[in-house]
Amino acid sequence: MGFAKIIGAAAVAAALAAPSVAQDSGWRTLGRAPVNPEATSGTINVRWDPNLREAMFCVDGHGVRLTDATLRLQDGSAKLVKIRQTLADGGCSKALPLPRKADVASVDIAYDSASLGGAKAKVQLTAR
Repeated sequence: MGFAKIIGAAAVAAALAAPSVAQDSGWRTLGRAPVNPEATSGTINVRWDPNLREAMFCVDGHGVRLTDATLRLQDGSAKLVKIRQTLADGGCSKALPLPRKADVASVDIAYDSASLGGAKAKVQLTAR
């Protein structure tokens, strides 16, 4: 293959990759927790970075109505965040602001167990 064809192929590959790079918004998964119809809350243990500015919750496996999240901080204090959103399977909540320089140890997520309709799901915490 000639040099011009190699350069052309590389340009096409870069153009095709550009949309996925543009969609990379810096969100990263910090932890997951199963949710099931036998309970109304679950705990997500996290690997935290105190420079994170906002978080959102995503759901896999089945839709669920999230009500609240309690951020459990390393110093023993807690911060309640109201969510009150019904998320479809594969959906995410709106972005939620985080306390400045928070050092989160875990997040307790509360949900409406009836919204699972007997199914199980996983709630994922992502942040940037």
